[in-house]
Amino acid sequence: MDVYEYRHIVGFAETNLVGNAYYVHYLHWQGRCREMFLREHCPELVEALSRDLALVTTRCTCDYLAELVAFDEVSVRMRLAEMSQNRITMLFEYYRVRDDGEQLVARGEQQVASMRREGSRMTPAPLPPALREALELYSDRSWPLGARKNLSSIRVRCSSSPRVGAAFAGRIRWGGQRHERTIFERRFS
Repeated sequence: MDVYEYRHIVGFAETNLVGNAYYVHYLHWQGRCREMFLREHCPELVEALSRDLALVTTRCTCDYLAELVAFDEVSVRMRLAEMSQNRITMLFEYYRVRDDGEQLVARGEQQVASMRREGSRMTPAPLPPALREALELYSDRSWPLGARKNLSSIRVRCSSSPRVGAAFAGRIRWGGQRHERTIFERRFS
């Protein structure tokens, strides 16, 4: 699965009295990542956003796993989790980047609704095709988009043998199609 990446260096202005990055900046970096994605992949939407199109954040979360401090380099990675007629849900992972490797420091999620401004009101609007196409590049293609909401059945099968150990496979059916995926497999030497 591909991810869209935005890199950032934490500055002193983004830290608190204790010296770590203030929590609200993580949410700001989510927004910045989303903006840079639009700039790079959907520049034609920028003009529409200045007219009547609005991409409204309806939900935003962040789970903090480790602290960042001034001059840490952070890689914010975004991928598409779900897309419907006028909403998208994006997942974010924040990694501290160092010469000796990366450390996951936070996870977030953001849901955005596509809306049209009509005078002083806003009404739901379909996602622009250019945005749909660009986001599909950053989705988990092994599952059709929207699969979570359209499940009609789930079956889990467990098998084991002395050589393989245990394997759990899931069979999911939605929209008349069947999809199988190995969820967990452990092999013994």
